[in-house]
Amino acid sequence: MWQAYELPNSVEEALAILAGYDGQAQLIAGGTDLVIELQEGSHSVQCLVDVTRIPGLDRIEEQNGSIVLGANVTFRQIKESALLHDRARVLAEAAGTVGALQIQTVATLAGNLVSALPAADGSVALRALDAEVEIAGQEGRAWRPAGRPSTPTGR
Repeated sequence: MWQAYELPNSVEEALAILAGYDGQAQLIAGGTDLVIELQEGSHSVQCLVDVTRIPGLDRIEEQNGSIVLGANVTFRQIKESALLHDRARVLAEAAGTVGALQIQTVATLAGNLVSALPAADGSVALRALDAEVEIAGQEGRAWRPAGRPSTPTGR
């Protein structure tokens, strides 16, 4: 499974931890897909890097005319967001179709995207909205079209 569990307080600290494990660490927030993979043995890592304590990653807000969702935003938050119902209804409605309420409460849109599973429910809505995702890595940050992100951990 894993030997270490880290709780960074910033994106930069999380990236430093990931770099220190040379590809043997994995980001986790909701963990609804990752924990199953670890339990089944289809995925293994030395360290889980829990990003749920990083300030601001759980927000849905409007910035300069765009809607910004943090990496820790859950499907339940998306489903219940008045801003998203008003400005990105397809995403709010898609979030309501993801699993049961228990899954919606912990599963994140970002995790859904990076898991690259066939049931990546959020990716279709994001593509329809012509959304972009910000990818952070040791080399810096970059924006990519949603639905086709690459992850700093190579997953």
